Amino acid sequence: MFHYIAGSYFWCNAKSALMKETRRFFLLLSCILAMNLKTLAQDPVHVKMNDSTVINLQDSLKEFEKELEELLLPKKSYFQADVSFLSNNIFFGRKDSIATLYITPSFGYYHKSGFFVSALASYLPASGQSRFDLFTFEAGYAHKTHNFDMQLSASKFFYSSSSYNVESEIEADVIAIFDYNFKFIKPVLQGMVIFGPYTDYAASLGLEHCFYAIKSKLSITPSIMANASTQNYYNSYCEYRRYALERLEKLSNSSTLSYTISAYVIGPSKFEVLDYELSLPVSYTVKKFTFNFTPVYAIAVSPAALSVTTKRIVRPPLTKTFTEKLYNSFFIQASVAYTL
Repeated sequence: MFHYIAGSYFWCNAKSALMKETRRFFLLLSCILAMNLKTLAQDPVHVKMNDSTVINLQDSLKEFEKELEELLLPKKSYFQADVSFLSNNIFFGRKDSIATLYITPSFGYYHKSGFFVSALASYLPASGQSRFDLFTFEAGYAHKTHNFDMQLSASKFFYSSSSYNVESEIEADVIAIFDYNFKFIKPVLQGMVIFGPYTDYAASLGLEHCFYAIKSKLSITPSIMANASTQNYYNSYCEYRRYALERLEKLSNSSTLSYTISAYVIGPSKFEVLDYELSLPVSYTVKKFTFNFTPVYAIAVSPAALSVTTKRIVRPPLTKTFTEKLYNSFFIQASVAYTL
């Protein structure tokens, strides 16, 4: 989910300043339209105007202004500094038993050709666990046309050896995001290859629609997305992180446990839908600052079958196979970005 939010944020970052020539053009166009509307309203021979007709014309004008703005604004290269807050790291509906809260500063360079690079450092402020839990380096290419957007990116991850993030055994990924704006709805398709001890494949399909206000400085984008994936990454997390001896000792406040636990997911290479996510990204731009707030509700499905073996010093190993219990999750991501 973190990847998709980041990708959506990259696309929804609104531009607040127009070129002086564009402002003049819009002013002239508005004056001409206003005079025409006044003439039509006063002349019964033409068209009888009503409130819905005027509203439709105003909406069409706003849409035309935004499209013309995108065409006339020159592309510029820029740097961007960002600080984000993530209340809990949820990945395809999966999460650790302890909330993984991140504060992440980042810095990136975005070239006018569409190429970009960025670096992120995720800090975990949990009690007794305070540390930089994850470092991420990302590079990619973004292309935008009239209605079609695409983004290709590759990321490299460096997790702390003590991390209990459900993604902590993922070493790198490659993501492709495509969307097409049909005006009334925008379908979004995302494909992902995940590299770790074993390779995973993921795909996401979503629908969204963006509403603009305050001269397009404010955008609200209700969206729904279905995520499907294999679960080798989750198997590695269960095997190496979730029941690691060091972590069990910390949770039990003991350095001399009389048992160890090992676990693995049965059939982790099965490709299936893992969760459905409802989100409402809100973005507001003022001068060079952009504020983002995204609440997300994740509905987890397709629980994994786990085989867990407990080994004790004076007893034979005990193995249990069970289907994990999943819980729906609500989390938020908020950020503030400054464009240089």
